[in-house]
Amino acid sequence: MAPPYYIVGLGNPGRRYALTRHNVGWWTVERIASTHLHAPFKEKALWAEARGTIKGREVVLIKPLTYMNRSGAIFSHLLVDRTWLPWHLVVVCDQVDLTPGNGRLRIGGGHAGHNGLKSIIQHLGSPDFVRYYVGVGRPPEGEDLADYVLSVPPREERERIEETVLRFVEHLPRLIEEEVESVMEVLNRRYY
Repeated sequence: MAPPYYIVGLGNPGRRYALTRHNVGWWTVERIASTHLHAPFKEKALWAEARGTIKGREVVLIKPLTYMNRSGAIFSHLLVDRTWLPWHLVVVCDQVDLTPGNGRLRIGGGHAGHNGLKSIIQHLGSPDFVRYYVGVGRPPEGEDLADYVLSVPPREERERIEETVLRFVEHLPRLIEEEVESVMEVLNRRYY
């Protein structure tokens, strides 16, 4: 039997963070749950998960309930006694180097200064997993980066971010069935 396909949406717990740029990973897995799995999230010790199948494959959606910079702490509990392959783990997070409306699918690489990715790489002991970056853009000159990603984007910007999320959700069945590279052409195209 094939190992589950894990999709981890990064974000911070709590209502005050729900609509912020830093929580686009949570927006993504919540949309996958409602669109493809029709399953609710259930809380575990350090994360909330929703389970189901897409294209006959078991899919586990994860929202870490730790704060962003401790996102990797869940993996010592989540992947215990389970066989998994790097391309069966997709982490979805915000990326300030991409403008709103654009995303990037990538296999491996560094953490690009993202504390959630840094924590995951540290806990897994490897950077070898798939990432989907959702563009949120850079803050205006003089605005603190942390304040920017922890703020709610204006309506037009949020709509573009949501387009990027929906693009990933739409192409997720292909990502599960096909090679990662085959989906990059669509997801990595520049839209704005």
